[in-house]
Amino acid sequence: MPLPPPPTTSSKGTNYPPALLVPEATTPGSAYHPSTYTNPTLTGLPLTLVSYAAAYLPPLQSLLYKNAGFARLRELDSTSPTAQGILRGYAPRWDPTVIPTNEWVGEGLPLAGEDGEGKKLKGGFASAEMYVRAYLEGRTDPVEVAEHVLALVEREKRSGRRGLETAWMRVDREGVLARAGESKRRWEVERRRRGEGGEADADSEEGVRWVDLGGGRRGCVDGVLIGVKDEILVENHPLTYGTGTPFAHLPNSSAWCVQQLVNHGAIIVGTNTMHQFGLDTTNNNPAVGTPINPFAEEYYPGGSSGGGGSAVGCGVIPIAVATDGGGSVRIPAAYCGVYGLKTSHGRVSGLPLIPDCATTCAIGPIAATMHDLELSYRLLALPNPSDPLSAHFPTPLPPSISPPNPSRKKYLGVYASWLTDSPPAIQRLINATITHLTTHDSYTLIPITLPHLPAAQLSHALTILTEIGAGFISGLPDWARTITPSNRILVGVSKAAAAQDLLAAQKVRSMLMAHLAALYEEYPGLVIISPTLADPLETGRISAGGASGVVRVGGAGVSDSNRSLRSMQYVFLANLTGCPAITMPVGYLPILPSPTTSSSEPAGKSELEKMSEGVYNHGIPETADREGTVVEAPGVKRGKVLPVGMMGMGEWGFEEELLRLGYDCERFLEGGRKIPPAHVDVLGRCSGVLNAVLGHA
Repeated sequence: MPLPPPPTTSSKGTNYPPALLVPEATTPGSAYHPSTYTNPTLTGLPLTLVSYAAAYLPPLQSLLYKNAGFARLRELDSTSPTAQGILRGYAPRWDPTVIPTNEWVGEGLPLAGEDGEGKKLKGGFASAEMYVRAYLEGRTDPVEVAEHVLALVEREKRSGRRGLETAWMRVDREGVLARAGESKRRWEVERRRRGEGGEADADSEEGVRWVDLGGGRRGCVDGVLIGVKDEILVENHPLTYGTGTPFAHLPNSSAWCVQQLVNHGAIIVGTNTMHQFGLDTTNNNPAVGTPINPFAEEYYPGGSSGGGGSAVGCGVIPIAVATDGGGSVRIPAAYCGVYGLKTSHGRVSGLPLIPDCATTCAIGPIAATMHDLELSYRLLALPNPSDPLSAHFPTPLPPSISPPNPSRKKYLGVYASWLTDSPPAIQRLINATITHLTTHDSYTLIPITLPHLPAAQLSHALTILTEIGAGFISGLPDWARTITPSNRILVGVSKAAAAQDLLAAQKVRSMLMAHLAALYEEYPGLVIISPTLADPLETGRISAGGASGVVRVGGAGVSDSNRSLRSMQYVFLANLTGCPAITMPVGYLPILPSPTTSSSEPAGKSELEKMSEGVYNHGIPETADREGTVVEAPGVKRGKVLPVGMMGMGEWGFEEELLRLGYDCERFLEGGRKIPPAHVDVLGRCSGVLNAVLGHA
């Protein structure tokens, strides 16, 4: 195999990888084949006992490490006659950051989802813009909204049931109301000035905080309530990484990216719960509570940013700031039926805190609408002059609000073998969306291949596990007694990590980045399409006792690495290679009774069953199972659904292409987007004019 040149500064950007395609037909083992996982699933007392053994016994650590398959990576880098040795031509790449040049970042979109006439897309979720419009017109104010949200969460806490409060680690009631009062006064000043025919002074202390996204837009997030994951610094909110125990040595200041939202008037309700230390995909957290899935109580919200996903999906806030080291933005966004953006590695600055998984993690938004996703991204990604990576990225603000160049081709890449490693019903939803995009939105479908994906997923898993486990958690005082049992096992496994396997993992990263560079060179702006989740109906279901079992606060939780790896089947690649990726809802599948539960109907209907009839699923019958086959069986509840997300992964720095795709998919789903049963109409309750703002009768 020819030796690729090292990453360098090119016309496309700094550290841009060399373009070197790995041909599937001539490279042994590069074709995709589904992985099988044989890790044990543990709960209760067995989990607790095994977790302590894994924390302290090196022989058990080595056994679990080998069983996970990590030792197979060294074979890819070996020169022995029986080994593949495919990595010998690649140098290890420890940092996937690629900083694009200005001329390679794509073209600016029309401002925040507007067309030339300023039409807004219809939908049942209240966006940040709708809150701002209601404030500007005096229909409600930030204090009323804040009081309603705080009362709602506090009522849930008093009820003692698992509800909306589980999305929050800490809520600063006094601080929220104080900032809401300041915002209310700014809007009162703005209304008076507009009534006098004037404009607010951008430099005035009493003027509306604003950001110019083109067209003189002001007050874009002033008075809008948001949440921030308990892994990102927020002033006056102790950081606990989902443990509930503050890390006292951390600075009492907000991360750069969070401060940009605050500077423009956003109000932080509090910190959102997470899967402890971000080490899994369900957000099962027996230490502080497991957030609810807004569509079904028997499903997880996804993780590790499940608190943010749940809060946005339930309508409590339109925007949550989160981190994504292995799908942690995109997985909960998909489970909760909302939008999520994993940004290019290094683009969004979280300083002064360095992430615990520095080579795989990126900060990005979870949002109720594409408008919210775009708006929050453009503020979060403002370059930090003190950050050695963020400072060199181009500004994310669009150069104009003129329509994109219609002559620019839009490419969708699909690796057929990878896509088909999901249930037929999921494939049908994705294929129907692709058909619409190519037929109505001028996308061109490009068949592609992606080499050695099972090895790449192992490489990502080993890298992030080593960074968080061996590199961070195991250095904490008395770490084994302060983390959940499932995390004890993972940290124990990380202690057995072999240097040769970790080195091979970084060579796999280098190989995949070179392969992607070749695809992007041939098809500029290519977006690689896949499901966000391979099988959400199976991987998201709460098992082993449900709410009274594995999600019980104070319990042992659950260790299910097979579920975790299956959940990360598609999302991991963007983290390993540093590429940006977006997830958007494209349809829904019905939830059928679990094989392990009774199919008898309970008396009456729960709140989660009070949904409108019909499922927007591109022709898949309401009673179709995950294989797409119609099921007529007792206990099938029509209308009880789980959302299906589609993911698009783009070129380094090409978030604009992903935002364009997101808007195209939002229009595709318009009129068919489902409002989950746990959704709370905060703006409607406060102003009574939500339907008028939405344009509904």
